[in-house]
Amino acid sequence: MRAKTEIRIITLLPPPLFAPHEIECTISTAKLSSKPIYEALSYVWGKPVFDRRVYIGDKELNITASLATALQQLRYRDRPRRLWVDAISINQKDNAEKTSQIPLMAQIYGQATSVIGWLGEKSIQTTA
Repeated sequence: MRAKTEIRIITLLPPPLFAPHEIECTISTAKLSSKPIYEALSYVWGKPVFDRRVYIGDKELNITASLATALQQLRYRDRPRRLWVDAISINQKDNAEKTSQIPLMAQIYGQATSVIGWLGEKSIQTTA
């Protein structure tokens, strides 16, 4: 990313017809000052095991099972969904980028059209 006020927004695509378990998206950058339209996802990272994949164009990114489940459950079946997701939108291997993006988190969440809180899948323990 060029400017310190740019963020990455993913466009989460509907599930592929012949591989509904796969997660596909595209990614673009946007300046916060341009007031981009997106939702922000806040989720429980879960175990730090990156054994699931998201396909971003022709590249793959390993993600946690918790994030994979959230994306599979939150994607629309018939249209794309624009999201800011920290594990994808911030290059987790680039400390300089993380250092410049973390101070923007309040603005990122504040400017989102909505913030989605994902606590995990429903289970016997979580039902009332």
